[in-house]
Amino acid sequence: MHTLAALVPHGVGRRDGVTLASSSSSVARWLSDGDLVLLHPGVVALPERVREWDVRARAATLWTRGPLSHGSALNHLGLLPRDATPVHVTGRLTSDPDGCRREIEAVLRRRALELEPSR
Repeated sequence: MHTLAALVPHGVGRRDGVTLASSSSSVARWLSDGDLVLLHPGVVALPERVREWDVRARAATLWTRGPLSHGSALNHLGLLPRDATPVHVTGRLTSDPDGCRREIEAVLRRRALELEPSR
């Protein structure tokens, strides 16, 4: 039997990684029982840690596969206080309506996910 804290040592991880370390049925059971929560597509977290800034930041970078940006990068480096501000990450859309690759800034709000293109 696996302990979730050992499988998700930072409080958050990619679902496929947790599945490889355990099993798909275990991950499905943990999600349905509320022992794990799905924060973003493919990213799971321990429910008691989802309000922690570091967990939200790691979840955002795992989901977008991009780095922290703006104030979030400064927060991570300890140059700004960590608070309930949105986590900013730089992500990449595979294509926009014209089929061209372009970069976006994903602003992940604490309770809802919103994607806002950089202006």
